[in-house]
Amino acid sequence: MNDSESMKQCYETENGLSEIEVMEFKEGMVITLLAMCCFSTILQLYVCITAFNQIRRHASERCMHIFLLNMTTADLLLTGIGYPMEFLQDMYDLGFNYYVNVMMHFLLWLGTAVSGLSLVLMNLDKLIYFKFPLNYSKHITRGKAVCFATGTWLSSAVFIYTAFVTHAFECRYNCQTLTTPTGSRYGPLIYLLFTCCVSVFPAVSSLSVAFYLLRIVNAHRKQTAEGRTH
Repeated sequence: MNDSESMKQCYETENGLSEIEVMEFKEGMVITLLAMCCFSTILQLYVCITAFNQIRRHASERCMHIFLLNMTTADLLLTGIGYPMEFLQDMYDLGFNYYVNVMMHFLLWLGTAVSGLSLVLMNLDKLIYFKFPLNYSKHITRGKAVCFATGTWLSSAVFIYTAFVTHAFECRYNCQTLTTPTGSRYGPLIYLLFTCCVSVFPAVSSLSVAFYLLRIVNAHRKQTAEGRTH
């Protein structure tokens, strides 16, 4: 057995793959994800510009474009800065200093939280528009929409700052990773609240609005069918 065969056997894992093959697969996935981030960033820039132009021209009485711009800006933080930094750091260990890693985690948390809350606002805007079409402009104004959008950034930033100040999470390996300390009083609560904000609330609001719109469509279809029979 030559040296190359011995080295290959040493690097083989339990599932038959060598460590080199695993690393090559991981690098390929990272490159694919980075390419997808670049493509997403271009699309999000286009959406931001379009939404901003619609807002500036007062193209509609609805405030959907404000919430859309808010959500897309948050997504832009993720795909344009946060995710590429995380992927590159995980794959190539670029050696970012402590404060750069802290900023990376902050942007990831901030973008995810604001994006989730913005989706909730968009669903509420949609629900009010279809449920109270004549009184929509009274319930939702441009000023209120801007305040709500700004509130998502402020509340998310305060929440993330509180998570760090209370040591709900601790930095490891020069803050490349965040973990919940053993016996932490606030860690599980902070994680639960964050999960609700970015996953549960957006999903529940989207499902609720979808069911409401489905009920409206079915009722309209039923009325149309009854009108034809008469």
